[in-house]
Amino acid sequence: LKATELIEKSKLISLKRTEKLQLKIHLKICAVCMNYEKDSAFLDDAIKKQYTLLQNHQPLTDIKKTAIIQQLKQLS
Repeated sequence: LKATELIEKSKLISLKRTEKLQLKIHLKICAVCMNYEKDSAFLDDAIKKQYTLLQNHQPLTDIKKTAIIQQLKQLS
């Protein structure tokens, strides 16, 4: 449990030297925590990307909606 806490804490603030050393040593010998660190980073990136996409999302104009509907009708 402590290793996962240090992994998450390190994303927010700088760890103390002793914490960095403890985490580094633990990650060298513990595959589960090493995988947790990778998975956590992957999830953080995915969430950031999704958030960015949502922030940049532009609603469809009525003209674009009509064009899409017409194209779908042509496919039917």
